[in-house]
Amino acid sequence: MIRTQWLGALFLAPAVIFVMLFFLAPVVLTGVFAFTNMSTATGIGSGVHRVTPSILKELAAKGMDREAVETLSRATFRVDSRSIARARQAGQDPALLAELEQRHGGQSFDGRRAFERALKRLSARPRSVRALKQAAAHFELNILNRSFETPQALVDAISEAGITLSTEDRTALVAASYTGWTWTTDNFRRMVGSEDTATVLVNTIIYGFFTLILQPPDHIEDADVPPRELIFVMDISGSMGDEQKELVRLEAFWIDAWLRRNYQGIESRYIVHDVHAKEVDRETFFRLREDGGTRISSAFKAAQKLIDNHYSPQEWNLYLFTFSH
Repeated sequence: MIRTQWLGALFLAPAVIFVMLFFLAPVVLTGVFAFTNMSTATGIGSGVHRVTPSILKELAAKGMDREAVETLSRATFRVDSRSIARARQAGQDPALLAELEQRHGGQSFDGRRAFERALKRLSARPRSVRALKQAAAHFELNILNRSFETPQALVDAISEAGITLSTEDRTALVAASYTGWTWTTDNFRRMVGSEDTATVLVNTIIYGFFTLILQPPDHIEDADVPPRELIFVMDISGSMGDEQKELVRLEAFWIDAWLRRNYQGIESRYIVHDVHAKEVDRETFFRLREDGGTRISSAFKAAQKLIDNHYSPQEWNLYLFTFSH
């Protein structure tokens, strides 16, 4: 008995695993992810703090101090002991650094152009544009598009740049600049605040109700199904070669045969045309070979006349198959 129970559990195991992996797990994960801001941009790993112009624009729209946003957006260049040490460690000309410290030590410059203008006035200035820009880069204090591993590293960079932020603005900047995922209920707040939520909810309830209530009958009597009329139209003009005509006949034959085998109440009518159209019987349709010009409208007019005279759309399901080149 015990062996039988273990054998039954063994046979059920693949089905249980399948249900858990492909039905239960997606439902649980969807519920978990709903409480995060996870997306393709954040990934599933940890992120860094990176301040971008778009983030500053969003914070300004949410009420962050305008002056603070403008200050964060600007690049500041400062000549102090830290920047001199960075430049010296990078191998910049000692004479340039000495003169720069002597003449501009402790000064700050708003923007790259102002600082590069000051460098050009030095006697030990760099002799090429590329060397000038490389030297200036060591004195730049800019948090835009830089990656900071921790919130404190971002805060320290802001302080080093001489930017003063309120506690509220600093907290908002740290949160908005994080590139990884975080736990949040913003998804639900946006959903509740959306104007379309009520419409979607009502439509879901209505469609769900009628989907569960209105069910098709288990069996439909043949008498309740409208009869079907198939109209086959074939171009027999000179543009249709013997090979094309043979392909049309084969295709039309198997369409007609398959439908007749699987459905009852089917009638078929056959029309051929070149410049003029005419109705023919089944045997003629599959054997006729003629040449001439082409006017497809004549075939459509013949099909319309056939429908008007014999097959009311209120009583018949009508299907038109046209073969031409």
